[in-house]
Amino acid sequence: MSEFPDTEKMTIAELLQTVRDSPTNDVVNVLRGMAMECHTIHLRPEFIDVCRIALRRKSNRVYWLACTVLGYFCGHSSQELFDIVAEEAPRAGDDRRTALGKCILEHLLEERFDETISRLETIPTGPLRNAMLDTLARCWPFGGAATPANWRRVEELVRSIPELARRTDLSFLLNPPPSNGDGAPN
Repeated sequence: MSEFPDTEKMTIAELLQTVRDSPTNDVVNVLRGMAMECHTIHLRPEFIDVCRIALRRKSNRVYWLACTVLGYFCGHSSQELFDIVAEEAPRAGDDRRTALGKCILEHLLEERFDETISRLETIPTGPLRNAMLDTLARCWPFGGAATPANWRRVEELVRSIPELARRTDLSFLLNPPPSNGDGAPN
């Protein structure tokens, strides 16, 4: 398989078979091709199903790439993507929760803040809430999440779990250190 297969010419059945049955490097290349297609051509909703299969693979590299592809759909399939994060977060380790947070949940907050934060706020106390808020604690403020009032809602949610409150200080994200203009702190 070439480094970046032309996924636009592959059927969903071919993509699913590759992700399900092929060696990790081939799966990585297909997911890269899917990300390129999402970024430059168009979103194929069937990619969500392909990524759901990829999330079952053992490779964290595959997991991150699948989450990256899913992130492209945050403005279009927010309900389905929130559900994917809710399914994955309780069984995900630290690295995978970071992928869910950075690649999906962060973009849901950016694109559909009110809808996403409301769903997070209504999760009942228990393991799912702990996992989702731990995933939330890995997000940075962009778009709808970046206003001070909205980010305070994020901080309050994270602080509602004592263990997260002890190890997480999100306030610096709205008040980053001064930069010399190139994004790097002085």
